[in-house]
Amino acid sequence: MSAQQGSTLGVLSFVSSTNLSATTNVGKLVVASATEGMIELANATADEPVGVLQNMPPDQTAAQVTGVSGAIYEVVSDGSGTSIAIGDWLGVDSSARVVKAETDNYIVVGQALQGSQTANLKIEVQWHGARRY
Repeated sequence: MSAQQGSTLGVLSFVSSTNLSATTNVGKLVVASATEGMIELANATADEPVGVLQNMPPDQTAAQVTGVSGAIYEVVSDGSGTSIAIGDWLGVDSSARVVKAETDNYIVVGQALQGSQTANLKIEVQWHGARRY
């Protein structure tokens, strides 16, 4: 996948394959789309996110994505079904939010540094990159 290093350390520039201009998309997880150099919102628990969306790009425009291992990012969570506690390993849900990773072979992206008991709450997450749990 090709991406260009942004002017800020750790920010990569991709092209959005869909309209991501809603403010609610900032902090959601993104995956590589079928077209090289393009991203879209994660939409399945088996997705392997490349990072966290940092801006609100309309369709076919520059999307800023962060995903440096060990860095801390504000990420949209869903702790409404199963609460997220500090230290929990996190995966992705079908709405591109982080959720508590509870099963074997779960794709995890990081570790919670804040808890969440509601949907769409932004929490701090230490990013580790997509890997099997």
